[in-house]
Amino acid sequence: MTTDVTWSDSTIFSCPCGASYSVSVWRWVDVVARPELAETVLAGGPYEGECHVCGRTARAAGTWLRVDPMAELATLVMSRARRGEIIAELRRHLELLERRPEHVRAWMLQPSLEFIELAPVGGASKGSRVIDPVLAPAHSGELIVDLEPSHGRSRPLHVDPDVALYAGIPQMISSDRGSPSRRHPPSLPPPTLGAHLADIELGPRGIVATVALGSDQRARWEAAKLVARPILLRGRGYPLLGVRIVGAYMGQQGCIDGLVDAATPQAEALFDALSQTFKLFLNTRGGSRELEREISEPDLVSNARLCIQSAQGLLGRGEYSAHAFPRAVQGLAAETVAERLPAPPITLSKGAYAYVIGAHEAVRALEHLDRVSRKEHLTRLLEVEGFPVEEYESLRHRVLAGALEHGLVAPRRFWKRVLSLGLATDWADYAAKLVSARLEQQGEEGDLDLEPEAAREAWEGILELCERKGVPTPAAVVTALGLDDSGGPRPRQTAASEDLRARLRDPDLRLKLASDIVAGRLGGDLDLVLDAMEQFGIDELLAILADLSELGPRIVPRLLSKLDSPRRELRQSAAILLGISGDARALDPLVEHLVQEPSAAWLDMARAIGAFGPVALRGLCHTLRRVSGTAHEAEARQRITRAFAEIASKDGPPAQPAAALAMGGEGQDASGRHAVEALAEASDPVVAATARRALATLHDMDVSLDVPDEHGGDVRAFAQRAYEAIMVPEVEVEAEV
Repeated sequence: MTTDVTWSDSTIFSCPCGASYSVSVWRWVDVVARPELAETVLAGGPYEGECHVCGRTARAAGTWLRVDPMAELATLVMSRARRGEIIAELRRHLELLERRPEHVRAWMLQPSLEFIELAPVGGASKGSRVIDPVLAPAHSGELIVDLEPSHGRSRPLHVDPDVALYAGIPQMISSDRGSPSRRHPPSLPPPTLGAHLADIELGPRGIVATVALGSDQRARWEAAKLVARPILLRGRGYPLLGVRIVGAYMGQQGCIDGLVDAATPQAEALFDALSQTFKLFLNTRGGSRELEREISEPDLVSNARLCIQSAQGLLGRGEYSAHAFPRAVQGLAAETVAERLPAPPITLSKGAYAYVIGAHEAVRALEHLDRVSRKEHLTRLLEVEGFPVEEYESLRHRVLAGALEHGLVAPRRFWKRVLSLGLATDWADYAAKLVSARLEQQGEEGDLDLEPEAAREAWEGILELCERKGVPTPAAVVTALGLDDSGGPRPRQTAASEDLRARLRDPDLRLKLASDIVAGRLGGDLDLVLDAMEQFGIDELLAILADLSELGPRIVPRLLSKLDSPRRELRQSAAILLGISGDARALDPLVEHLVQEPSAAWLDMARAIGAFGPVALRGLCHTLRRVSGTAHEAEARQRITRAFAEIASKDGPPAQPAAALAMGGEGQDASGRHAVEALAEASDPVVAATARRALATLHDMDVSLDVPDEHGGDVRAFAQRAYEAIMVPEVEVEAEV
């Protein structure tokens, strides 16, 4: 199944009437998945938006990437006016690739070039590329086209020709320019604070962020309202750890980022200080003056601990080159304020849901909490937006407690959390409390809060909890749903094999059907489910991994057969599940496939082997001797070295929750390292050398064990999502972290 790589972003557009507003800009357009959009962007430019004052539509010949996955062709479409900036545009293209590593293909690294000019409005026919005489060149080099206002809006008053000369200039560029006309000065937006990078260091008084500014911008930052927060920026080719200072001045926002390499002792010392007291000093330098301002955010000490632990966990996976940090910093330096401070897709307010009144509000609160707690949203909220960890935990507790009071089952990702928060002692107690609350809410005259359909869904949620956790179904649930009164789980329906095979091929039915069979709600052949998974989409595959992991030993033989699947994601999923299972039957096949795997999924096989601990070393040593002298010896030794390192890396106390999430598991005891250290003194020189190299690369695995696979980014991204789907449905953050 081909993935649509179309991608839009946001930026600021300046209208000829003097107003500035936010627009969407298409960065990449997939011509296979979105052919009509490709034609639209080619004809009218990549910008989409409408002025809220005069109604004009944004139109500009901006740069965008036309992507054709079928032909494996990428074309950078540029305005002819920007021919002189082709090197800068190619550099910008590479920076955008680093922002979406999971979608990058080798053929996108060297795009072909196409220079175009937009057709005049209402003039040329489709496909014509003639310059409209009224186009005005912006300082950015793009061509801005003045469109007619939309119907129903009045045209703006007379616009002076001198003023119109500057129509469409992006806000960030035009803000400091003087008036082109003394008779009719244009109405320009207030000056911007800009986006900057700062040097941060730990001094005698604490953390100091130092930034060099021009005299005009320094004066604005000195008068601006400032807030600070720790940040961890993901998906940029290297985890960017640091402190972000956001300033507000005359309706404008600015951003100063101070970054530190998370792999250095400096980062650990700096964030250890921030984890004690989140306070720093902003030092603005320029000319002969400098000013220092103190910023304190006492609620963010746990966020600082979370950021450093998550960053170190990401680096510990061994997926990043040591040379990637400066490139990632350079990419961030090129971003504007709008790019650094986009609006988050999901928001959360401090103090929300202080009281959950009524079942309807409880349902909405649960849905909101479920969306916020998804990995991509919660990491953004805690690691970028600076929402306090303790406030999130308090809010989560309020929502889960409010849902329990109204007899509503929490989403599955929160079931263990309900017990850890003390809302119930065990699964039977949780089910009993839900039933009692549901009966109290429903009363003798019917459900007063929920509609009948929603009330039935609430009872079905309690039934699902009982079935999944092996709790006898309460009589009230049996009565409410009209089930068999035996008190046990509902009798399973059994699907005929041929009918089941056909339904598992239906994209609209297969995921729910497979989930019902794996979870035991429907009788059926598990082999048919695993065969059908060969055709599952990525999201479907990830959705069923947690259910498969709960099957225990009986799924192991089937998973072993999937190590030979022609599909890389299935081989990868099988290895991850086998490592989590700890079943001894999986060890030898994993070692065998470790040296045979054609993709970067061998890293997950090495990690799975590492989960078995020292018992895995015997088979690895045997394989090491077996491959000696073969054509693939060097590659096999590299992979076995990684497996040795995985075993040794399980040294020390269990990881903190945030680090455990990033690593995809929990810590073990120190026996793994001791065993590898013993092998470093072995009489066999090959074994001893491999063990010594593994120990030497524990803290720098990304340099010594690079992934020789051009699709490694896709493989690692899938692995991270798989571990999160199986082991940590909700990001683990605790107040004591």
